[in-house]
Amino acid sequence: MASDGMADNLFSHEVVKIAEKYFEKGALKDLPKKLAKLATERAQKKEGDSPFASKAREWGVKYEGGKIDDTTVIVAEVQDVNSNQGGAEVSEL
Repeated sequence: MASDGMADNLFSHEVVKIAEKYFEKGALKDLPKKLAKLATERAQKKEGDSPFASKAREWGVKYEGGKIDDTTVIVAEVQDVNSNQGGAEVSEL
């Protein structure tokens, strides 16, 4: 889950690619910080493409670069309660 600060600056295919790398490395706890950093860096660029710039062009507005905004990223790993793979305690209601 993320705020529009990430969605306006990172394409979904970029987020998926990065998330897959972090998942494979077992480093999901580091993923929110990485995504927020990348989104913030892109937001400050005056050139290049971003989801916000792409949508602006669709509406006939000439726009390049990212869009400065606040950015919040939350990552959660959803597990099957029956598998208990993460080693966390699971209790049923």
